[in-house]
Amino acid sequence: MRSLLRMLVWLSTRWLVAELLVLVSSGNDASHAYERLYLWTRYDAFCEIYGAKYQRVVLPHFYPDEEHQKPWPEPRYNNRGSDIDNKYTFGEFQRRIHTPPTGTPFKPQYKYAALRAPWYKGDKNLTIDMVAGSLLDLGLNTGIHAVNLDPYLESQRFYEKPNPDRKLRGPSLWDAADRNRSSYSYYLERVEAEFQLLRREKNQEGRSQHATTTLKKNIDLGNSIIRTILQLRDESSDWFLYHQLMSYGKLDHNLGIPKRLIRAELDVSSQVPHGRNTVKTNIVDTMTIAWNNSYAKTVLEEKGFHNVSELVKWATNFGNPDADVPYGYSKQNIAHYRLTKTWRWALAEAESSSPIDIKQLDNTCQEAEKSPRRTGIAKT
Repeated sequence: MRSLLRMLVWLSTRWLVAELLVLVSSGNDASHAYERLYLWTRYDAFCEIYGAKYQRVVLPHFYPDEEHQKPWPEPRYNNRGSDIDNKYTFGEFQRRIHTPPTGTPFKPQYKYAALRAPWYKGDKNLTIDMVAGSLLDLGLNTGIHAVNLDPYLESQRFYEKPNPDRKLRGPSLWDAADRNRSSYSYYLERVEAEFQLLRREKNQEGRSQHATTTLKKNIDLGNSIIRTILQLRDESSDWFLYHQLMSYGKLDHNLGIPKRLIRAELDVSSQVPHGRNTVKTNIVDTMTIAWNNSYAKTVLEEKGFHNVSELVKWATNFGNPDADVPYGYSKQNIAHYRLTKTWRWALAEAESSSPIDIKQLDNTCQEAEKSPRRTGIAKT
């Protein structure tokens, strides 16, 4: 009997671990590769127009209070490449901003040296997607940590109540009006704001033709990359939404709707090369069917829902902490939503002739008809 019990526990543990691995790995890894390309467009523009010393906008130097403190004098953080004026080459830059998972060494140096940036030396056949594929082949598909780009941006500085026993490398960056802003969002917004100042600079008379061409190239590449990142993040959100609707999922804040009641198109191909398949859920049909099912309705009522409209509102505003819905979202949902807002702001900035306050971006709750990306899918 005991051996049977041990076997059942072992099997259930294996099942749980396997499911969690699937959920954790189902974020769109390709997005992280495109983010690395985006950062290169900003780094390249600053260095080519103002000189490599201006790389501090993207890769600030760190000067510690005590000599033994990392990252200085760790060579990786000296930010000195082998190109003109100590600028990083594209491959060196990608190696510099990458943080391998614990226990995973960097790939051999020559593999990074072989990397070429999109449109290298004017070759537009070397596309964004091709280069993203090369980065993914090198395992550059993990999340980017702001503190590894700017050592001053410790996550504790963005906490409402940081650890009192920890000496921070700067004043608090907690913003009560933007409670879910992460160090990475802060970093990206700071870099992009500086880049847009460069783009909007009125006095360009002293700028060389090379600088002008470089800026134009990186504007075009950057805008295309941001749109791609937004597409991948939308697809990732669609995938997580579908799984959080179900009862057996291990994701936080799932609704508990039986899978058989969900109307969705499965294994929808990504619109981005290297992107993972996603799911398109017909929210209105799904919520209507679930509400008319006695079991599902009971489960949903226990979570505070009163009607189909509230369910639709919950799904169409997936992750929005400002949505007035009876049942909230997981920390992961909210973090994903907030970082997506950073990228939406970056695109809005790129298309505007004047600066845009990210807090003024439209953050109102969406109604079902305003979200055809999920609601316009035929029944399956």
